[in-house]
Amino acid sequence: MQHVKISIRCVRAPVDFEDIPLSSNVANDEMFERDVMAVQRNGIALKGWFFENSIIDIYSTQLGNIASQNTTYSQCSFTLIDGCREIAAKYPDIKFDIMIINNTCMQLVNRPTQFDVMVTTNLYGNMVSNVCAGFVAGSKYGEHYAIFQ
Repeated sequence: MQHVKISIRCVRAPVDFEDIPLSSNVANDEMFERDVMAVQRNGIALKGWFFENSIIDIYSTQLGNIASQNTTYSQCSFTLIDGCREIAAKYPDIKFDIMIINNTCMQLVNRPTQFDVMVTTNLYGNMVSNVCAGFVAGSKYGEHYAIFQ
C-alpha cells in the first residue's frame, strides 16, 4: 500500500487516505461492519483479497469494443487455429491474428495495447493471465463504490 501512497504523492494528486487495516480473519462482526462502512463512506477503496461482492453491491465491468482477436497456440495446436480461421472468415471487419505463446507473452509485456481479445487453450490462457496479473491490478465497480486491488 505504501507504493500507492508514494505514487500519489509524487504526482501531487489531492488524495487523502483513510488507513483501515483489514484481515480476512476479522475478529468480530463489529470490526467487519466498521470496515464496510469505511468503504461506503469513501466510495472507493484499495484492497487485497477481502470483500465479498454482494456485501457492498459491487460487480465487475469492462467497457470497450472488440477491434481485433488473437489466437495463441503452441506449434502443435492446428485444430484450434483452423476453427478460429473459419469463424474469423465470418467477421472480416475484426482483425484476426495468430501468435505462438512465447511471442504472445513477450508482446504482452512490450506492447499490451495491441490486444483486444485472445482465444487460447486453458494451459496457454493460464500463462497469459499470469503475465497480465504481473502488471494489471484488479478492480470491481458498482453503482456507488469502486474497489481496486
